[in-house]
Amino acid sequence: MSCELEPLGVSRTLVTHTYDWTDLTDEWRVPRARATTAGKLKTSLDRFALVAEGD
Repeated sequence: MSCELEPLGVSRTLVTHTYDWTDLTDEWRVPRARATTAGKLKTSLDRFALVAEGD
């Protein structure tokens, strides 16, 4: 996983969250990785935004 932050002004930041599981070999983590959907990632980023904004 990698996360890139790009300032877009005084109060805005573009967050790019990248997951690459092509080399994942841990049998215990593979099912969880496959279950990760775009919707789940968006929910995670929405929570991150709430924390970052102090709400």
